[in-house]
Amino acid sequence: MLKYKITQYFNGVKGTGPLARGSEGEQSSPFFTATGRTRILYVCPRAHEWGHYSDRTRSEIESLLRAGGEVALLTFQGLRDGKLPPNVNHYTVLKPGSLLSVLIERLSALKLFYYAKHLFYQAACILYAIRIVKRHKYDFLYLLNGDPYMFLPFLSSLFLKNIRWILIMMTPFYGMKGSFRHGYPRSMDLYRRCQNLSLWGSVYRTAMQRNRFTIVGHDELTVNAWSSFMDGVLAGHVYLIPWGYNLAQEEVSMSDARKVLGLPTDKTIFLLFGVVHQGRDPETVIEALTHMPDIIVLQIGFVPPVRHEELISLVQSLGIGDRYMIVNEWVSEDIKRNYFFAADAVILSYKEEFLEWPSVLWTACSLKRPIIASDRPSIKSYLQRYGTGLVFKTSDPHSLRNTINQFLSMSSSEIKAIRQRASDLAQDSSSDNSARLLVDILETQEVI
Repeated sequence: MLKYKITQYFNGVKGTGPLARGSEGEQSSPFFTATGRTRILYVCPRAHEWGHYSDRTRSEIESLLRAGGEVALLTFQGLRDGKLPPNVNHYTVLKPGSLLSVLIERLSALKLFYYAKHLFYQAACILYAIRIVKRHKYDFLYLLNGDPYMFLPFLSSLFLKNIRWILIMMTPFYGMKGSFRHGYPRSMDLYRRCQNLSLWGSVYRTAMQRNRFTIVGHDELTVNAWSSFMDGVLAGHVYLIPWGYNLAQEEVSMSDARKVLGLPTDKTIFLLFGVVHQGRDPETVIEALTHMPDIIVLQIGFVPPVRHEELISLVQSLGIGDRYMIVNEWVSEDIKRNYFFAADAVILSYKEEFLEWPSVLWTACSLKRPIIASDRPSIKSYLQRYGTGLVFKTSDPHSLRNTINQFLSMSSSEIKAIRQRASDLAQDSSSDNSARLLVDILETQEVI
């Protein structure tokens, strides 16, 4: 089994070891302090929304507790599906169902308001979190999804002292300079360019002189982007810690999962799972499915209305409506697991402009499913390092069709070996392992 080392980035150059430090002779502060366990305020502004935020929040809080921390949660207006561990305090900015929350929900129908509301969530949660940290003496303020509004923690820290931030970065996009292909709206691209202007450097430097910032990315593209952000203003504060879901404690057989979902037991089934955002490419899978009569593809997850109509039209025009099934809705965690257990393999199909690391990769590995994926850098590196599946040329139906045939030609022992390697990747990048690596970093930081 391959083991990750914590990697710290200095102006885009990484140093490795059991822990790569910024300088020699730093004083250590234990995770267990003189007054008891280290206290962490975990902040997830979007935990009330559908998607992976709520699942990740629950998983990560449980892992931080097992690593020895005392954790409280702050959300904007609750945690979808609840299910927090016992004795975890939960703060909210707004109560679900309040007049303001209803107004925000209605405004969300406006496309322009989509990004504005997330800025509002982030700003409100940060301001409230600072108040809670100072009043209740939390040791660390942990912010999930520190991007895209990276400036907010630093701007709010200009007139503060001794706040210890942990910022989790989910994408390299907002830390990258110049022109490149991406799937973001023009408004967000303009915002990215403005955020990268060097004139903001003094804000970041001043905030870091007065407070402690630990910045974490989960893949090398992301940490490289943020370590080079604004001419390296964050150099020495950026760490690579892979993150994924813990291995499933209970497995469901493929036949049982298919019976529960009413799926045929005599067909090969591939799964596409998750929101169809601008970086996803189900069209390539649909086109590849022609001339493959014995294969069924399940596409599970929300699809924006216009994109949904386009996909339905493409499926009908190719005459594969009986083999390409779209379930355009959010599904619960239990149903999601059944879909993964029912699949022979999971297909990760993304466009060339896709830059992020996909959470579906970690879900698939935690459930020991083989993966067939686009050769995007953030995905390909993990698949090749661990041998957890096969890659095809991005947006190339012919390449995907050949890759599927290659998978179908594998023996049962080869498939079993892939599933074991998926388990290895899940263990090395599990939420529990990530929490332990983060604790290692925090234990070596100089007391402020």
